[in-house]
Amino acid sequence: MFPLVLIAALIGVDDGEDKLDAETLATLRKKLAARVTVDKKTGLLQLAYDFRSTRQGADFPIKDKPADVASNALVLRPNTAASHVVAWRSVQIDCQVQIARMSGFMLTAERAKTSLSLGGSHEDTLYLRTPKHNRSVVVPQNDRAGVKTIRFELDANSVLVSFDRHSLSDRIELPRPGRIEFSGGSYGFVFNAVAFRGRPDPEWLKEFLVDK
Repeated sequence: MFPLVLIAALIGVDDGEDKLDAETLATLRKKLAARVTVDKKTGLLQLAYDFRSTRQGADFPIKDKPADVASNALVLRPNTAASHVVAWRSVQIDCQVQIARMSGFMLTAERAKTSLSLGGSHEDTLYLRTPKHNRSVVVPQNDRAGVKTIRFELDANSVLVSFDRHSLSDRIELPRPGRIEFSGGSYGFVFNAVAFRGRPDPEWLKEFLVDK
């Protein structure tokens, strides 16, 4: 079974920031439509989406309206985008995605302006797009369609994207990722599961906790 969505938090870090307390954790569990736990070894807050509840679509709004959740999946139609409610300081995102054709943007870090996209003249290419330059790799024909494991990982000094066993990375200084935009590409993408792992932006976290 694919892991549920993971959100990282500021537990056990040594940079002087406050740890998440029980009250904060309880508030996150109340306000986010996900299963929330804490990894005691790493100090990471884990938030999991399996899309078995339509309520989870509210955490992926499209123009202030919940994204469509159907048949245990987040369904993004062509040329639509949903921005996940959490803003990140650093993040790793793992997804299982049903892909019919490799075309269009899939994941974008809004503040870092860095993306994982698919395309090419033969709809066969994985792209890592950053503000400074792009990297690409051609995916063999037998690997292009079906349910794929996707990863998008960003921190202050590096970025990585992968499409099953095909990956690209770069050492580059980036701003905080911010919110992550999920896109339907040119033909639509269906997300069976999504997992975030990282540290939420402390400024976002403070506002989110007090916003009623």
